[in-house]
Amino acid sequence: MGTTGFASTTCRTSCFSPRMTSESQAVGKESRPSKIVLPWLGRPRGTANSICRRIGLLSSGGFDKSWNLTVRRLTLHATSYTRALACSSTPEETQTIRLNRALAFLKTRQHDAALSDVESATAAADKPAEKALFRKAEALYGLQQYRECCEVLKKLRLAYPDNMAAKSQLTRAISRLTEHANGKYRFKQLQDEAACARPPHLDHATYIGPVRIQASGSRGRGLFTTKAVKAGDLLFCEKAFTHAFFEKEGGFTMLVDPENGGTMGSHSELIDVTIQKLHRNPSLMPIITDLHHGSYQPVDATYVDGEPVVDTYVALLLPTTISHPNVLTRPRVYPSFLIRRIVALNCFGCPQVSTVTWHQEKRRQGQPPPTKPSTPAEDNGFHSCGIWPTASYINHSCTSNARRAFIGDMLIARATRDLPANTEVTWWYQPPHDDSAQRNKTLLRQWGFVCDCPLCEDEKSTSAAVVGKREALATGLRKQVAALQEGRGRKETGVAVAKIEAALDALAATYTRPASEVPRLAVWVAMQRLLMAVVEMEQVPMARKVRLLLAMLESLGHVIEGGVGGTVKVLQWGLMMDGVVECWAFLRDAYRLTAPELVVPAEGYARAAYKMVFGEDETFVGIYGE
Repeated sequence: MGTTGFASTTCRTSCFSPRMTSESQAVGKESRPSKIVLPWLGRPRGTANSICRRIGLLSSGGFDKSWNLTVRRLTLHATSYTRALACSSTPEETQTIRLNRALAFLKTRQHDAALSDVESATAAADKPAEKALFRKAEALYGLQQYRECCEVLKKLRLAYPDNMAAKSQLTRAISRLTEHANGKYRFKQLQDEAACARPPHLDHATYIGPVRIQASGSRGRGLFTTKAVKAGDLLFCEKAFTHAFFEKEGGFTMLVDPENGGTMGSHSELIDVTIQKLHRNPSLMPIITDLHHGSYQPVDATYVDGEPVVDTYVALLLPTTISHPNVLTRPRVYPSFLIRRIVALNCFGCPQVSTVTWHQEKRRQGQPPPTKPSTPAEDNGFHSCGIWPTASYINHSCTSNARRAFIGDMLIARATRDLPANTEVTWWYQPPHDDSAQRNKTLLRQWGFVCDCPLCEDEKSTSAAVVGKREALATGLRKQVAALQEGRGRKETGVAVAKIEAALDALAATYTRPASEVPRLAVWVAMQRLLMAVVEMEQVPMARKVRLLLAMLESLGHVIEGGVGGTVKVLQWGLMMDGVVECWAFLRDAYRLTAPELVVPAEGYARAAYKMVFGEDETFVGIYGE
């Protein structure tokens, strides 16, 4: 992960020490200097009542909000309640202590422990206490068990109808359950929430649509459709298991591993928060440990001395300061081996909001959509990252049939083609480009399989002489387009464009299979450059620009019927590159002058492509107009 602003950034450097299998063996558990671990339990002193009164909780019946308690103090409270339980004298006292400890666990996101305490406290009760039901609902909500949460809250509302907090929480839980069941989201609202929240962690549920995990031959496991789906259909919308948000103004964390190099920025932070979440809620362990982890063999124990096993190294946080000499640090836990490996192989880099980030990049390039289509640009990468378990099962293909987009810590996956039932869902781990040989050599090495998509198979069967000719033609086209831009406005522009189109035909002739089977990426890239050059040239007729746009789409394998006049219809969607959206948006605007009857269908295809690329179409009009 990259970093910026080294001159004014605090760096926290970590290095590995011997392997540990339980965080109870480590000095520290939390990932922030403001948090500490559960201290070693000493012998209880005093009565249960006096212990609880010393922390100011039992006597008041709850937490004093004015304290603004930190996680450190909450952890100490939970420890004090544990001591109090060892010397409680009555069942009523034990129940009260457990309910108050459950609240401390909820505040520190230890939902498993909170649920256990509440259930223990209410096991023998004929009528569970009001706070017991409410805290049980909170624990279930935190574990994303929304159906069970709704059932508990309904029971609470029946027993205690005056509890307005329960009413509000029930409404919230029903909303999550609805999202989980049918995948209905208000995506514009999600974008607004993500724009305001820091970090952009949204209160929304995961929806898993018509897909399932199953064996995928040499690829291990993959995600397959359970029924036929159409291009643009929502496959799933998943909330991140863990998400690390990067802000340029903040500091960064550096993880140094003497054996395997190191990581820095939000990637090392993601390792940290993942290990913390697993330790707080061991019931979630299989969600992560079942993910692909290469050849590493994890430990086979689940608990040691009553503590959950989290396969880790212990890393000591070394105090390193750049511009802040008074920063205090302390030891922290960093996973290696299993968790570190899983994060490395399954995390996704992500923007805060896909549409916002993409259009900010267009404006940075001076390309306000849809006036100027995009050109190949250097991928600046995303500094935030997360783990989305369902998405992690999707295998790579250069000719993918799905796309992902992000809103905060929500990942949206949509089909980009019509897919029959039992079709493997694939997407590219990096966007394909015309340098496929280099891409295939470096990209998939750590995942342990070779891409066998049509692009890669065609590359294998193409002779070196043809590849060389293709590269020479592409280089010549870049020079011709550059010369055309320098001579903008000259009378011979039409002649220059005709020569470039002839060179494009020659480049297309180096491919033997049709574009509907093997996308012609070199042709697509060259045509993008040409369109950028002629889009505002009045000497180039609009009809000629329309033909160029249609040819661009066809070079990616899109099969289009008509398009010049009378009708335009997509018979088959091809490779869904970002620029496809702009092609259709520009066609819509061009048809206003050349074929008004095609404006509406062109806008429909532009909106459909927008939904596939960015996960939603609610913001389409705001970007491209209507």
